[in-house]
Amino acid sequence: MPHAILQYSADLEKSEDIAALCRSLPEIMLETGLFPNPKGIKVRAFKADHGFMVVENQSFAHVTIRMMPGRTGDEKHAVTSHVLDWLTAQMPQVGTITVEADDLDAASYVKRIL
Repeated sequence: MPHAILQYSADLEKSEDIAALCRSLPEIMLETGLFPNPKGIKVRAFKADHGFMVVENQSFAHVTIRMMPGRTGDEKHAVTSHVLDWLTAQMPQVGTITVEADDLDAASYVKRIL
């Protein structure tokens, strides 16, 4: 735990190495000190073939960080700000970059790992 879910506009596949971003994201999250187990961080990426925003530059990247409850608002802000700063440095030409942190429902989250 946690899960980092990267959603991005389809045009970014031409200019960005999405796989490399996925491989680097756990390290960036570990830098915050909020996630003690690097093996617990899972990253997924999903391309948005279609989308629209009322801005000139339509490219976007959005990361949702899903984690077990218990972090304070300040801790959540620390991780989202850190990831935002890193993504901005990695993709300065992207029009909109957003990051959010959500709590999973501990009562309903279950998993199986081989």
